[in-house]
Amino acid sequence: MIDEVNNASTSAASRETMLIEPGWRGGDGSLLRGFLLVTLLFLGTRFVVWTGAYTGSVMWARIDERLEPPYDVIRARMDRPENAELRDRVAKRMQKGLAEFRPLLLWDGNHYRSIIEGGYQYEPPPPDADIRSDESFRHNIAFFPLYPLICRLVAQWMSVPDAMVLVANLLLLFSAWLVFAWIRTRVGFETALLSAAILACWPSACFYSFGYAESTTLLFTTLTLISIDTRRYALGAVACALCTATRPTACVVAALLALCYYLREPGSQRKRAGVAILLGAIGGIGLFAYMGFLTWKFGSPFVYTQNFKGWVDDRARGDWVEYLTLARVWEQLKHLPLGLWFAPEGLVAFARPLAWNMWLNLFLVIGSFVAMRRVAPDFRPLLWFAPFVFAFSYAASGAASFGVQPIGRYMAISVPTFVAMAAWMREWKWGYRAAAFSLMMLIQAAWAFSFGLYEWSG
Repeated sequence: MIDEVNNASTSAASRETMLIEPGWRGGDGSLLRGFLLVTLLFLGTRFVVWTGAYTGSVMWARIDERLEPPYDVIRARMDRPENAELRDRVAKRMQKGLAEFRPLLLWDGNHYRSIIEGGYQYEPPPPDADIRSDESFRHNIAFFPLYPLICRLVAQWMSVPDAMVLVANLLLLFSAWLVFAWIRTRVGFETALLSAAILACWPSACFYSFGYAESTTLLFTTLTLISIDTRRYALGAVACALCTATRPTACVVAALLALCYYLREPGSQRKRAGVAILLGAIGGIGLFAYMGFLTWKFGSPFVYTQNFKGWVDDRARGDWVEYLTLARVWEQLKHLPLGLWFAPEGLVAFARPLAWNMWLNLFLVIGSFVAMRRVAPDFRPLLWFAPFVFAFSYAASGAASFGVQPIGRYMAISVPTFVAMAAWMREWKWGYRAAAFSLMMLIQAAWAFSFGLYEWSG
């Protein structure tokens, strides 16, 4: 095997500096204790996210009702009999904004809910319609089926909003358990716990608590990555097939599965290429099945791309020069420096999640390449995952700000890079770790608040 040769040639001196060493350690520390600690991490981080989202929705309701601070004075006034009408109106607005997990089901959550309750809808635009300037042509076929399908099954025993939130949050917990169990055996207990912590604390991990497909994608991505690392490629192909039924960016997982088999396994190039192509094809079954469904119901798989045009206005798109030079990416980097330049007024930029978004994405991409020098050869191919996700997401963005901004939540599944970060943080003093996790959670809380306030959050 290629990586066995690489492992054999790794010197003892270089191994001492490795973040992730070759082979498997066999696990240390209590698995049950680790699961308990990961569960506590999950509960703590989700408490912050839910609090942020619900607080944002309360602020949204106050803005809607034009209630000016100080709010404690307004509450005191509403208790008076002569202000009964105002009190009732505000109570109804609060109920509307907070009931049925609404702060966690905004934006794409509304579209997923429409799929669960009413199925997929699509109406072809008239020949003379300008679909890029009319929001009525934004149909829910833009969203892949596995997450709403799971929610529909769970919704047989509870309401649809309850099912959406339960599925999203439980699948995050299952994913964190999987990451911990995998890395505990692969590297060690401390690195495994730090890996799960980074996964839950990463700023865009707030989307794992919302009614989005992110947690579903994370779970099956993690299963595929574990299967690749353990060389269980058939299991990986099955997990990948489910993953590609969650969102288009999961195609990267299928590509990584095929590439890792080709690079790591013995045999002739022709044989390895044939098996790799087969694994990639099986891994893409989720995508192929959804395209087949669209063809059966709406007459063509291309209704997906036709519908996608309605989601991005031409005015938001870049030209070819901007697209090839990544102009929209560099544009996203300006907010934090400008915030410092115009301080103290500009410091508000640091509370805006999209100001951090691209910095975090590039940190993961660059960090993946840097980490490749300090991990074992048998783990190195997995570190291509984050750069692949970034490249695929950017390619599909159309050089539009609307398409570039969601890359942050797509990058939140960069588990191998999180593992390398955890192995690096293992060498830090506890104070530095606390500072890093505090910063991540502050940004995540701000992101959740922005989401609950119904501001576009990527």
